[in-house]
Amino acid sequence: MQKFGLKGDNGFVVIEIIEVYGFPDDTTHLGGYDCRCSINLENEGFKVNDEFYSSTGQMYELMLSLKKLYKDLSGKIIFSNTYEDNLMLEISMDSSYGRISIKGEYFRLSENEISMNFEINSDQSYIPSTINELESIYEIYGGLTGIKN
Repeated sequence: MQKFGLKGDNGFVVIEIIEVYGFPDDTTHLGGYDCRCSINLENEGFKVNDEFYSSTGQMYELMLSLKKLYKDLSGKIIFSNTYEDNLMLEISMDSSYGRISIKGEYFRLSENEISMNFEINSDQSYIPSTINELESIYEIYGGLTGIKN
């Protein structure tokens, strides 16, 4: 399946599409196609391996935002899965040094409140590979309107 990752000096977040619903005929109100994803997150020895729901349209929007961030060498992006609101990423770049901070929170939807707050220190050199991975997802599933339109 398709995946993308955000990597840094002290950790990483890798999101992989496990299953896509409605492809190629039925798009979601969030843009693109509904999908079930796995998340593999590691930060300073703490690890998360879980599943959540998102859309290929949200990944497309992240790709566009990362391209702008990389071009401008400054700014801030917020990425969250709006289905369950259990993943939030804030990616910000310091224009003076090319340093990137990936702050976030992931929590498991269950009876118990289990969550992980994290901050991954990165730099602009990691961004092109993430953009390339997101572009390969876009090539298969298209943008907000999917591949039919």
